[in-house]
This record gives sequence, structure tokens and C-alpha cells, in this order.
Amino acid sequence: MNKHISRLTLLLPILLTLTSASGQSREATSRVVVTSKQALLMLEPLLICQPNVIRFAVSSDGEGVLIERQIMDINPLTLATAMKSKTPQKMERQIVLYNATSRESKIVWRSQSPSVYIQQMEWMKNGDSGLFVTVDNAAVPGPDPLVLNGPRHEVYRVTSISQRALKVFETTGSNAISVNINFSPVEPLGFLTVDRYEKQSYKLKDGTTKDGVVRIPFYQVIRQDGKPGMVIQIEGVPDNSYLGWDSVGNPIFISSVPSPNGKGFKAKYYLLNPGNLAVKEMTTTPTMYVYKSVTPVYNAKWNVSLLSSVQRINSPEAKQIPIDVTWLMAKEATEKPVALVSSDSTNAAFMGTNRGIVFQSLSGLWHMPVAEIPLEDFKQMKSAAERTVALSNAKQAGLALIMYAQDYDEVFPTGDDINNKIMPYIKNQDILNSFAYTYGGGAISAITSPAETELGYVNGPGGKAIVYADGHAKWKSN
Repeated sequence: MNKHISRLTLLLPILLTLTSASGQSREATSRVVVTSKQALLMLEPLLICQPNVIRFAVSSDGEGVLIERQIMDINPLTLATAMKSKTPQKMERQIVLYNATSRESKIVWRSQSPSVYIQQMEWMKNGDSGLFVTVDNAAVPGPDPLVLNGPRHEVYRVTSISQRALKVFETTGSNAISVNINFSPVEPLGFLTVDRYEKQSYKLKDGTTKDGVVRIPFYQVIRQDGKPGMVIQIEGVPDNSYLGWDSVGNPIFISSVPSPNGKGFKAKYYLLNPGNLAVKEMTTTPTMYVYKSVTPVYNAKWNVSLLSSVQRINSPEAKQIPIDVTWLMAKEATEKPVALVSSDSTNAAFMGTNRGIVFQSLSGLWHMPVAEIPLEDFKQMKSAAERTVALSNAKQAGLALIMYAQDYDEVFPTGDDINNKIMPYIKNQDILNSFAYTYGGGAISAITSPAETELGYVNGPGGKAIVYADGHAKWKSN
């Protein structure tokens, strides 16, 4: 019971900041979304890293976030010189790892080479391993002009608590043209696909022979620990196949072969057993997994979604400026189904089921924690907050009346045009609109019991806040 009261006490000041002077929720700016089971209170966002965040990837449990960013060695003092210079400015690419529990960010990989870029960055489903692929694009011709020494690929692994990225694979001096991570969408399993191109001779229609290149794919199984195994070549699958996943997470090779009638092509499917790497041709067309979004924008536990949209605002030059806006929306009709996440966000995602929201804004990445409050608790908090605001408003109105009386020979004003009379002392129209003046006017000296003489009140949930002639305010239930 004490823990329950303590939780409400801690969250009440936060809810108070989301309540207007009139005691009603600010619909446009409130950070609260109400569902049928709970209220979700978005807390103050925390800066993860800044500036120049390019993209990010969130682990399935929300514990870790991988962030790619670019840092240029330019400051306000060197900007003018840099703009005039024809020499490219130094730029550093970084991978930053953020831990949602410790709320700490650290750089786990960096490169200042202009030919290096980040090709891919993903987390294993239901696992603690994140992988990213870097490419050094300085490819050079090999001994045979038909075959290139492919760009240098490196694959690095991190966990949510890593201090640095660990290199787990590289293609130094090989003819590997591409390396890709392909994780299962439903279980901790994946493959590293390595495409190599080798010289091969083939016959033309006239019987002559011509040299060319053919794609030879190799694969590495990535288990739950995130470490790729040995490089293997899958037997029994055409070289033009690519790897996909069916709706339950089984690895499927898909190939395009000529139709039996010689007209067009048809798809063939091969089921791969990740245990023994045996391949079996499928006789029926599988139901493939459909990727709906790169980032998690639906939270099944809370039954809410993130919705990004472009809105236009008017500028002083009478031009409409597009801005990216992100909303948190309940999937059902409630008293408060939507709240603003950010008015300047280009990308947003949930951090697992209960770690909050991560979003890009102002060239940086932000973590917005979300407090999950049972609906009955929220209603109590909301009522308590509105009562607190009503008491504050009543007290301010009472003090304004007392200051008025001190300026007008110790006489309280009459009730006519009361708002204009005490506005100079309060300067808040919302408070005046919520206040009902009941005293009616008269000399302060005529009041025999100021602590019991009512000046007016402000209505609230289940009662009203009454202010008295001595300036104190008290709540009275209906």
C-alpha cells in the first residue's frame, strides 16, 4: 500500500505540469495517452547523442540502440574557411551504443577514412546481439580484369553492455563483392550472405566460348550468441537464389527458373534446415513473412502506435513550412487517444515493450521514457492534480482581491465587472475565467472572522476550492 501511494506521489508533480491554469488537460501539448487499460505518461526526453545522427536500430527488448552518426571537424570559427576550401573536410563516421537501463552512450567504432561507410546495422530478434557491416569502397582490379578484388567488408558485433565493437568477420583481399546480414524476423537466428563472383566460360549460340563471371553465394549461420560460424556453400540451390523467411521464421531460398513451356520464369522455393543445413525443394508455395516497417512503430502490450506525418505551418513571410510531426496514438477510442511526441522528428520507434520511445530530432537522437499508470490510478492522479490546480487558482484570485482592497481604501470590489477590476493584480485570464466571486464587496473592517468569510471559489472534480478573506484556500467536497 505504501509503495502504491509513493508511486502516485512521485508521478503527481509530473501530471501537474501537464495541467493548465484552468485545471483542464492541455489537449494540444499533453504527454498523456489513455487506453482502455492504462494511461501512458511521456516523461521529459533525454538526449542520447548529438549532432548528425544518420539512423538508428533498436534491439527487440529495447535495451540497446545502435546509432550511426557523422562528425565533421568544423566549428563557427572555421566554418567560413571550410566553405571556401576545395579540399574535403575531415569527417569521422561513428557507431554509438546506447544502453536504455544505464542511460549511457559510448562510441564503439569510428573511422576517418573517406572510402569507408556503414552498409547495414541490425539487431538479432529476441537476442542480445547487434551486428553492423562496414565497407571500404576502395576496390582495385585483381589479376584477372574480369574479376575485381571486392571492397573490404568487416562485420562487427555488440551487445547492449559492450564497451567496444568486436570484429567477427572480414573479407580482406578476396573477390567478395557484397556481404549482407539477414536475421529471422521471429527468432534468434540469421545468416551472413557473402556474394563472390568467379570467372566462368560459357558457350554462345554459334559454338564459340566466351569468358564471364558468375555469382557464387556463401553463407554463415549466426546463432543466438551473435557470432557467425564457418563459411559454407549451400548445395542443391541455384546460384541466383536469395534468402528470405516464411511467416513462422523458417529460412527459405527463392530462385527464378525458366518455365517448362519456355515462356517466362517461375519461382522455386527451397526450405533450409538451420540445424544440419540440409535443403529440400518445396512442392507448395510458402507464405512469406511481410516486413511492415523497418522500425517498431506498434506496441502490442500498450496497444498504441507511433504515427509520423508532415504538417505545414505559416511563416512570417506568409509561406507554409513543412515540419515532421510524430504522435503517440491509442488503437481504440478513449477520452485521450493521442499525444504529441515531437514536432520536429524524422524517425521514431518503441524501445521494446516498456522502455519508452526513441526518436530523431534537432540532428540528435532522444529517449523519451514512458510511465505506465493503471487507469484507476491515473484517474485519481488526474483528480488530485486538478484539485491542486483549483486550490492554487482560488488562492491567487483571493490574493488579487486582497491587493485590490489595499489599493482602494480597504474595500473589496463589488461583483460587477469583477474580472477587469482584479486583472491588473493577477494577469491570468484562465484563472479569472475559472473563479466565481461570491463576496459581493464591502469594507475589510466589517469582516469579523476573515478565516471563515468566503470570497469565492473554483470548481474542481467532486467539489470546489474556496478562498477566504484571510487569503487561505480550502477544498470542500460536494
